[in-house]
Amino acid sequence: MTLGSEIERGIAAPERPARKRTRSSRTAEEFIEAALGICDREGAAAVTARRVAREMGLSPMALYRHFGGMDNLLAVVWNRGFAMLTPKMESARQSSGGGVEGFYRALEAYARFGIAHPGLYQFMFSAGPRPEEFGLENLGFSCFARLEENVGQLRGSVCGSRDSEVKACAVHVWFVIHGLTVLCISGQATKVSGLELEELIRITCRKAVHGA
Repeated sequence: MTLGSEIERGIAAPERPARKRTRSSRTAEEFIEAALGICDREGAAAVTARRVAREMGLSPMALYRHFGGMDNLLAVVWNRGFAMLTPKMESARQSSGGGVEGFYRALEAYARFGIAHPGLYQFMFSAGPRPEEFGLENLGFSCFARLEENVGQLRGSVCGSRDSEVKACAVHVWFVIHGLTVLCISGQATKVSGLELEELIRITCRKAVHGA
């Protein structure tokens, strides 16, 4: 398999001028986008070689010219989810000036991303092929490392926390926000709490941080 470094990392390549594509000139990125769309709408179980090819008007064999198999493509789609999520969190954090308020906003962005992309989000946290199995960088680890860094900055401003404490606190925050996101996707969070979605996200994100 030969892919550009950006695609291998699961990051969208820069936009290029639109041009008409023939069936034989379809790019790896187009297969990724097709698989990503199916996963987002219907979940990872719906992403098969036959389904992706049909979506693109091609034969299933066309996919294998770019990827060694479906596991390879799914690993790239998995990575792409984190390549989409991490910048949204960072943008939300920075636009609020960083600090505690910025961290609240980053966590809110995390929950909203999962709710907006239910099929993709649930795939990102399910068992399946992983990027490192194909020699690719695992962007899920990078996303968590950024979360851990933010937690460390907040706790470091209060006390000199040991690395193990920071990691445990980061895991705690992720457990809370991930649980919130999954329950919101299922519809149970608002049903059980009786709160409006945005209010529930706002309150839970703040409780997650204070609990850390």
